[in-house]
Amino acid sequence: MRSSEKTDEEIFGTQPHALFVEGDDHVMQSAGTQTFEVEVQEQHPVSRTFLVTKDSFGSLPDGQNGVLGFARDITFRKAAELIIQEREKRFRAIMENAYDLITETDAEGRFLYVSPNFKESLGYSSQDLLGTSVFAPVHPEDRDRVVGEFCQGMKTHGSGRSVYRYRHQNGEYHWFESTGRAFQTALGELRAVVISRDITQRKQWEDALEAIVKGNVIPGSPDFFEVLVGELAKALQVPMVFLSERIEANASKARTLAFWNHDHFEPSTVYDCLGGPCELVLGGTSVDQPSGVQQLFPGSEAIQTLRVEAYYGTPLFNSKNEVVGNLALLDTNPHVLSSQGQNLLKIFAARAGAELERKRAQEEVQNSQDKYRELYDQTPLIYFTVNSQGIILSVNQYGAQVLGYRVEELLGTSAFSVVYEEDRGLFQSGLEKGLRESTKGILPDFRKVKKDGTIIWVKETIQAIEKQSGPRVWLLSCEDITERKRTEEALLLSEMQLRHTQKMEAIGTLAGGIAHDFNNILGAILGYSELAMAYATQDERLKSYLNEVVAAGNRARDLVKQILAFSRRSEKDKEAVDLRLVIRDVLKMVRASFPSSIEIRTSLDLESTVIYGDRTQMQQVIMNLCANAEYAMREEGGLLEIALGQECIPEEGMPGLGLCKAGSYLQVVIRDSGKGIPLEMVERIFEPFFTTKPAGEGTGLGLAVVHGIVHNHGGGIAVSSCPGEGTTFTVLLPRLDVIAPEKPEEVTAWPTGSGRVLFVDDEEMLTRWGTQFLSHLGYAVVARVNPYEALDLFRAHPSDFDVVVTDQTMPTMSGEALSRALLGIRADIPILLCTGFSHTMTQEKAKQLGIRAFLMKPVNGLSLALALRDILGEGTTPDPTVHS
Repeated sequence: MRSSEKTDEEIFGTQPHALFVEGDDHVMQSAGTQTFEVEVQEQHPVSRTFLVTKDSFGSLPDGQNGVLGFARDITFRKAAELIIQEREKRFRAIMENAYDLITETDAEGRFLYVSPNFKESLGYSSQDLLGTSVFAPVHPEDRDRVVGEFCQGMKTHGSGRSVYRYRHQNGEYHWFESTGRAFQTALGELRAVVISRDITQRKQWEDALEAIVKGNVIPGSPDFFEVLVGELAKALQVPMVFLSERIEANASKARTLAFWNHDHFEPSTVYDCLGGPCELVLGGTSVDQPSGVQQLFPGSEAIQTLRVEAYYGTPLFNSKNEVVGNLALLDTNPHVLSSQGQNLLKIFAARAGAELERKRAQEEVQNSQDKYRELYDQTPLIYFTVNSQGIILSVNQYGAQVLGYRVEELLGTSAFSVVYEEDRGLFQSGLEKGLRESTKGILPDFRKVKKDGTIIWVKETIQAIEKQSGPRVWLLSCEDITERKRTEEALLLSEMQLRHTQKMEAIGTLAGGIAHDFNNILGAILGYSELAMAYATQDERLKSYLNEVVAAGNRARDLVKQILAFSRRSEKDKEAVDLRLVIRDVLKMVRASFPSSIEIRTSLDLESTVIYGDRTQMQQVIMNLCANAEYAMREEGGLLEIALGQECIPEEGMPGLGLCKAGSYLQVVIRDSGKGIPLEMVERIFEPFFTTKPAGEGTGLGLAVVHGIVHNHGGGIAVSSCPGEGTTFTVLLPRLDVIAPEKPEEVTAWPTGSGRVLFVDDEEMLTRWGTQFLSHLGYAVVARVNPYEALDLFRAHPSDFDVVVTDQTMPTMSGEALSRALLGIRADIPILLCTGFSHTMTQEKAKQLGIRAFLMKPVNGLSLALALRDILGEGTTPDPTVHS
């Protein structure tokens, strides 16, 4: 009993029950083994508590029963237990009256204790939850995370925090924030105490703020304002929220951008603000009216229609502090908005004002971009933007269409991919220069290739585009100048053809200047030679000499004809000529002279092959072109192809064929497989005296004559050639839908005749020859070298003459003037006009004057004899007959 304040002497010899507090002594009198607490009285009022274990063990010597007991002082433990009990009472009182939910769980997460306020917060009673899993009501999306956090806390005996959704008994989920700590009981069992708070409203506000700050929707998207309004309605639990913008053109009008009405969004509408709370808000004043709104604003149709009882509105400001709209909460019941709610409204309003300003700025930028894009896409220019490697970053719609691509097909490709291969070097040098320089550069004209392979000409500029950030880009602006190039080429060709024509005319003028005198000389040579041959019938040697003179004269006459032909001075009569027959006649003549190594192929199967022209000149054209082909293939042989076809020239003409008029043409194509002609020579091939043959092998007049004949017939001629690939001549001649007349029988003997002839020419040697020759044929001839003397003679004796033969070109009076005067004196006098060429006299004009026939100088005896026979033998001739 050392815990007691009694001494041993005071204890020994006393009865045990005398030591106990009254009421506890009975335990000592009971039999058997027992453990019990007893209170030992010390000095009043102090007592101690002992835990006693006693057992009876038989009789003592004095006959009384013996008791053996052990006592342990538990006074301090009992005092501690009382303190704990008091604390537990206070703790339970706190838990049962706390705002937060308090629970205790075992290591498996089963409820051991649930605070009474669970019923109020989540609808569950303690009896509903004790022994059940704390994780069962957790939202499925949060459950695995919460279980993991719980297990980790129990494992480390630590504390933790978790936010999750917990199911209410009615099925709705509430947001909770919980803090918990694991601990171990005296018995070593793991427990956890968890304190949870309902943060549903806070979470709604946080979500709403997150929606506008972090962006649940991309700013500028059509539903941004709807998301903002919807989040605000959900966070503040109000049935109606709307956001509107002021209409600049009418300050009393506003347009709703988003209007949440109970459970749906209303379509955008324009409303009148006058007489309503919105008028005050758009004026810059916030309106906080928890009730009585309909009575305060009886003139507002919207307030009355919606039955608004509570209204909270705040202005939307831009960066210039100008009111641009309003944000308002509406309720059909009285609604007191907390200060936190009002702050949230202002936060949303600030965000909405910034977004509205950004939206308007974006719209302005977009409008500007739309205008630029429309201009960029539709301007009739090809636009590319490229980087420093020439990679296409953008292309306008028009440009893509011109090149035959879709826009996306060109993006990311090289700008060189649409450049004509032969021009890529030119493009590269211009591009590299433009990439180096900051100023606008102009590239030389070059060609681009469309997707279908078509080639177009472009004029391109390059300009650096200044950017605030990012790599530099360049704008390539291309103008399609294909039509302009074609026009320029056609104009250049026309100018070349015009210069060629002028050159030919100049040469023709020169030729015509000498042709008259030369023909007169040739006329005398040929005339006297033929006349001498008539008297040299017995002297064969003399006759052969005279034949050579006549042959030389004829060659000289043909040379003059060629000069006049290419200069368009020839005035041969034209008739319907079957070109197919002309070609066949020429081929009969040339086949014999062509070597066997040259093959000739023809394609002449055409229904109508008639032209209006001169047969002899057409033979000359075909013969000359065939001769050139034979010369080109003479050494190595080859193939000569001649084909007839039809061609129709449109109103705009056909490149390379001169000034041919629109209409239907016969096309003669003469193609050889010879050596070909260099390009620089092709351009000069039709020039007079230009030849590709070595010196001494050609006069250079052949193709010039062909050119002159073709153009004098209203046609055109073109040549295409390439060294090693042969040459092709294409001739176009106006086609006639008629049948060519049969060729008249050729006359070789001089027909004699009778009649009185007035012969007029300014060359005395010709008048002498004419007198002698016609007299030889039986005519009576009077000759004059002066046309005035001839006119006076005829005026004095008009009936003394049956026919008048006159030259056209005379120094004092032309043959035309003389003919007019003669016909004025005697209208029925037949006149035969001799001419080599004339600037003023034509066949039509001669017909109108009444001239019966032409003789082409130099005049030979046969043609003069035939002409006189025709005139005097047949009387009046309707059209002038041309004799050569």
